[in-house]
Amino acid sequence: MQKERAYPFGIAFVFTFAAWVFNINYISDNRLFEALNGILTVTTLIIGFWGAVFPLVLNAKNEIKAVKRVFDIDKNGLYYEYMYVMLLSGMFLIITTISAYFRDSYLGTIYYKSIFYILVFLFVFFICATFRCLSITIHLVFLNNNISEDDTVHKRTELIERFEEELKNTDEYK
Repeated sequence: MQKERAYPFGIAFVFTFAAWVFNINYISDNRLFEALNGILTVTTLIIGFWGAVFPLVLNAKNEIKAVKRVFDIDKNGLYYEYMYVMLLSGMFLIITTISAYFRDSYLGTIYYKSIFYILVFLFVFFICATFRCLSITIHLVFLNNNISEDDTVHKRTELIERFEEELKNTDEYK
């Protein structure tokens, strides 16, 4: 459980640390604006795509027994937390990316020296958090509808078992 919560931070930290150790900093590169445009485009497309997928999840929550059961079990709001973190990190990434367009205004400051590393961290974190959310969402949408409420039936999917185990472990950490 903690692994699933921590891996976006861990992977983002590894990428950022590697860029710092190898002194990779493209803040003064002439093509930075193209990269910033790409980051903004990808981030806004992902957030927009999420806005289109989310109604499917809500619909599945009401119509598919297995998905309804998963949401009933999720008393701590783990799915909501993952979704919220993904959207919040996307907003921070957009704000930071826009501020990087004005990098010359920060020349000679700590922000100017660190903006590239902040962008690397936020971008990698956002991509990992998005992958986590969309992976869970896709599994929820395509769950088998024949899952019984009875725990003795062995038709339960691996996703529901894993999700229930994660929820049980969550109570230990909260």
